[in-house]
Amino acid sequence: MADTGREERILTGISGSPGICIGKAYIVDREGVNVIEKYYIKKDKLQDEIRRFKAAVKTSKDQLASIIKSTSEELREHVDILETHMALYNDKMLYGRTIETIEREMVNAEWALKTVVSEVKVMFQSISDPYLKGRATDIAHVSDRIMRNLVGAGDVDIAAIDKRVILVARDLSPADTSQIQLVRVKGFITDLGGKTSHTGIIARTLGIPSVLGLENATSQIKSDDIIIVDGRAGIVILHPTDKTIALYEDRLQQYEEYRAVITRSSLLPAKTADGVRLYVMGNIELPEEVVSVMDHGGDGVGLFRTEFLYLRRSSFPSQEELYDQYREVVEL
Repeated sequence: MADTGREERILTGISGSPGICIGKAYIVDREGVNVIEKYYIKKDKLQDEIRRFKAAVKTSKDQLASIIKSTSEELREHVDILETHMALYNDKMLYGRTIETIEREMVNAEWALKTVVSEVKVMFQSISDPYLKGRATDIAHVSDRIMRNLVGAGDVDIAAIDKRVILVARDLSPADTSQIQLVRVKGFITDLGGKTSHTGIIARTLGIPSVLGLENATSQIKSDDIIIVDGRAGIVILHPTDKTIALYEDRLQQYEEYRAVITRSSLLPAKTADGVRLYVMGNIELPEEVVSVMDHGGDGVGLFRTEFLYLRRSSFPSQEELYDQYREVVEL
């Protein structure tokens, strides 16, 4: 199984979700939208260009609606982030400013969209809060789908993967991760992202190993390369030797045995040796994470990062919506 004749390499990133997986890499190809040409549009053709942009937006929305509809049961609880992306397709920051740029600068839709997204990224770079920075990531994911439809590049269809693989991508959008099927995907690694990104949250929800923020893994790994993902350590081993594979197969078995033991023991009451009952609380960012806390023996919620209820949306939630979210946590 080892990649003979190739030097073993270790790539270091950020732990997205603990666990170990060994297998063949599957490159999520996003080629085709990296080089965008700029050209000018005649005044009498501007409305045609705007209609072309609007058509690409509509196609993108239809694609996302189809993904939402087919999202697996394990990930239904995360559909709201996709619905946030759906709202962004008509957001003035992206949709409105792109149309304004086409009209004002008399340029093609691809260049106008690229210009607007670059401006948005610069605007959010000065913000220190990682969750607010996530808004720029959402816009980048939405714009990428529009751009692919503008240039005629193929869509990324993770649901169509028909073999057991480890995903390797520059980045994975919520729409991408919502298509993951556990019978096909062992784990995933990305150049971008971090523990607080939606990609990391999805990995932990699914319980599959992931390493994020590797920076240049996609330029070093090819499809069908053998790789090892150590999610706890935040490392990826490329072209592992037979000795390394044997070592990690042992570690994988130990990890699975360890998880089985702690899952059983986590449901027991927490008591000190002299019989004092302790209460262990879990920190959550999303209401649905309460289920994981309770499944692992938690007694309740210690910290609810409620800012996430605002930051994963394109508009402020109403008082009634916030009430429903808080009630859901209490009832669970």
